[in-house]
Amino acid sequence: MENTTEATGTQGSTENMASDGRLLATACYLLMFMGTFVLGPLAIYFLVGKRRPFVAWHAAQSVLIGALMVGSAVAVSVGYAFFLILGLVVPGPVAQVVAVVGVIVSALVVAVVPTAMAFLGAWNAFHGRRGRLWLVAPATRRFLEARGEGAFGESSG
Repeated sequence: MENTTEATGTQGSTENMASDGRLLATACYLLMFMGTFVLGPLAIYFLVGKRRPFVAWHAAQSVLIGALMVGSAVAVSVGYAFFLILGLVVPGPVAQVVAVVGVIVSALVVAVVPTAMAFLGAWNAFHGRRGRLWLVAPATRRFLEARGEGAFGESSG
């Protein structure tokens, strides 16, 4: 018998689970970096999410992180276009400062924060913890409750 754990509703409590559930949950986060962003975690969610609440939690959370990455990339692209137009109107040094600040902020928003969240989620999933990631955990909870799966797969009816 394998010695693995799965987090339940609280981060401290655990119950037995198969290691393949932990690996599937970890794969949800890692698939984001293989060019699937949202599609890989969505596929895992719909294939095994109903049977495995732990996997459903991490799959839903990684879908939201992927959506955050894509959405912030689009927002940064629109902002970049705005600052290009602004650069035509505003004098050179001011536009250069705004451009440098924009590059730093966009790197943080698009790359660093979601990547750190994904690696933290993968770490939590691999170690059998539910993990509540900043920004996406409340939305994940609402999503699972709307689907009738409760906050962590419990039936809410």
